Amino acid sequence: MIPSELSKELLELVCDLYQLPSPAGIVSLGGDDNRVYKMSIPGQGDRVLRFSNPDSGTEQKILSEFLVLEHLRKNTGLNVPSPIRDKQGRFFTTIDGNNRSGPWQISLFSYMAGDILSGKQLTTDKLFLVGQTLARLDIALQKADKAIKPTPSKIRARRDGKEIIKWALIPFSRDDFDGSFPGTKNAEKSLHPVLSRISERLQNGCKKLKRSLPHQLLHLDAHLDNLIFDGLKIGILDFDNMAYGPRIYELAAPLHTLYEMDGSKQLNRVPNGLPDLIKALLAGYENHIPLSQTERESFPLFQALRLFAGLAWAVGSRDRPGWKKWLLLNGDATIHHIEALLDEYESNTADKKKFVPKIWYQKAIDIHQWFFKQEKK
Repeated sequence: MIPSELSKELLELVCDLYQLPSPAGIVSLGGDDNRVYKMSIPGQGDRVLRFSNPDSGTEQKILSEFLVLEHLRKNTGLNVPSPIRDKQGRFFTTIDGNNRSGPWQISLFSYMAGDILSGKQLTTDKLFLVGQTLARLDIALQKADKAIKPTPSKIRARRDGKEIIKWALIPFSRDDFDGSFPGTKNAEKSLHPVLSRISERLQNGCKKLKRSLPHQLLHLDAHLDNLIFDGLKIGILDFDNMAYGPRIYELAAPLHTLYEMDGSKQLNRVPNGLPDLIKALLAGYENHIPLSQTERESFPLFQALRLFAGLAWAVGSRDRPGWKKWLLLNGDATIHHIEALLDEYESNTADKKKFVPKIWYQKAIDIHQWFFKQEKK
């Protein structure tokens, strides 16, 4: 259990670990798997204190996260959290559970100032900047993955479509889930057939694309609550969910919030609303990383996959008032968006011939030419 309040004993431990004076103020920044606090340190500015609730293999995973962050800080101009080592030179310290509700892993970061993008008036210029930032991040993560040993992509989870769908289906299959969402027009309406159909369509699409898309180490959770704007550039928070997966999925993360904002009429000031913002996001990304035709055609599929995963998270957290309200406001609309995006993806690929990887096509030509030469002999 992660502490919801910092006790005097815990604060003294943190201050000793990082050789800090007593903080002048502490503000909770929230968090689920990680509980995060902003600490104001006299004469030193602000720091961010994070408590992680570890499970099997977490220490290796967290270490890879901090090594990547340190690499990005030293080798790129990206605005990312800077982990601070404790007095023993460690990135984090694990505290056992004796007389506490632990174990916990304590880590400290520099504070990044700025406004969370989900609370800002969004424009195509800002989304273009988000796209550019994510492309620069993907390039940097690919380099970091090669520079750090063992490579983070071997330590972090694999997040291909099949695994995401498998994870997303768990909350829907819980015994206490009756198949309906708050807010459905017919309270008796069962959504099991709808969810089953969506899952099947997602799986079919991801299965076809598994080997035809570029994969790499990705942030994978760069939604608008994890992006901050300081008036000059975008800062990226929360690298806890880094994983190895299809590159195009990175671009789907910011869109979950945009669909919600579109539904609540918060994008009215953008001339063509959501379509223009998505177009700007892609254009910004392609300013650094050109997307293949297959990636472009599959983008609606990965948007649908991201929305489906977000819906599953909300269903799994529906006993919390905030998520119950979210389902009430967005449950039905999210399902509608998912199905519309799947329609778009299937329309994009309906007339396409079966994908043949270039390398295998070339090998087939080589073999044919070899037999032809043998016959001539």
